Amino acid sequence: MSVSRVNLSIAHYNTRMRDPSLSYQSVRPIRTGGGTDLAFAVMVLAAYFTTFSTIKDISVNGLIYIILLGIAYIAMGVYGYAYCAARKSFILVIGYFLIQILLGEAIILLGGSVGFNAMILLPLAGHSVVLLPEFSRYAVNGVIVIFYALTVRWMTGGWDVVWSNLPIFIAGQVFILVFTQMAVSEEQARHEIQNLVKDLEGANRQLREYALQAEDLAVVKERNRMAREIHDGLGHHLTALNMQIKAARAILASNAAKAADLLSNAEGVTQKALVDVRQSVSALRAAENVNKSLVELIEGALQVGQSSGIEAEFRVVGEPRSTDPMVNLAISRAAQECVNNMIKHSRATHAVVELDYLSASSLRFSFQDDGIGSEILEGGFGLIGMKERVNLLEGDIVFRTATGKGFGVEITLPG
Repeated sequence: MSVSRVNLSIAHYNTRMRDPSLSYQSVRPIRTGGGTDLAFAVMVLAAYFTTFSTIKDISVNGLIYIILLGIAYIAMGVYGYAYCAARKSFILVIGYFLIQILLGEAIILLGGSVGFNAMILLPLAGHSVVLLPEFSRYAVNGVIVIFYALTVRWMTGGWDVVWSNLPIFIAGQVFILVFTQMAVSEEQARHEIQNLVKDLEGANRQLREYALQAEDLAVVKERNRMAREIHDGLGHHLTALNMQIKAARAILASNAAKAADLLSNAEGVTQKALVDVRQSVSALRAAENVNKSLVELIEGALQVGQSSGIEAEFRVVGEPRSTDPMVNLAISRAAQECVNNMIKHSRATHAVVELDYLSASSLRFSFQDDGIGSEILEGGFGLIGMKERVNLLEGDIVFRTATGKGFGVEITLPG
């Protein structure tokens, strides 16, 4: 259940409340049975009591006919109304009103009075609100008024009685129409609110599911970030340390002094690795950044290569400026990975590194070594980490390598 479905439900509810009679099929009838049927029956019986109290001269057969018609009228008003409300067929509804109007007129004619017994027709006004859309509802009530007026005219022989009784009958119709419309609107509002509550409950469930998914994605993202930190930081230093120890072991017997220098360098790398680990732990705990400029971070990465006999030419183009810590981290880790690649794979002895501040909106870092290169660029964890960092910052990264032409990378980041 999405949030958009909840909005549609609210809009639907507002539209229905503004116009409860949009279409015949869209009108939801109030519940039949119980109070509704009882009110109908009570009103018909009240009209009957009025009829019996005003009858002066009627045969037994006439009395039986009135009773049978009344039973048919009440039965039709209860069961026929419920059937039409359930089937929602416009033809059935029109047939229902036609039969009820004819039965009511027959009862009035047999009763021989045009007084309060005429209110037997008034319950049909309430049924019209429930069963019919607005235009048809008014048309049916107009037909009821016409039949009533013609019946009175037929029984009295003059229009004076019609004009004197018609306002009272119409006032009763209007009262029932308004009262029933209020009941229908209340029922529709309750039904719509119940549906809206169900939609909101479904939306809340889906939002909870989305929250769990977002939490899982955040955990995966943090794991990937930690993996990059371990590889680019500690892995870089351990690689340099391993190379220093191997070199010292290789010349230990022939050149003890040089081996001691290499071991001393290895000790320095170890100290840097410990510092890097402490900084990473501190970043994970308190998200603090090391207070160093990007130039200093790159120089620190290049010093590791120099201790392994690799010369690096570092050029800064333009005036250095303060950049985002995430940009500094991405470029410094890229420099560490390039040096790490020189030590492990490229067999390079020289590298050219450039940091370009000339553009006011971007920062460019480039690295090129003179190693053996390769026709196929295999993306290990280091290259993958470089790409991920640059992509997260919406930057561009290009790798260049060919046999005999070394390895190079160019990174452009906003800043």
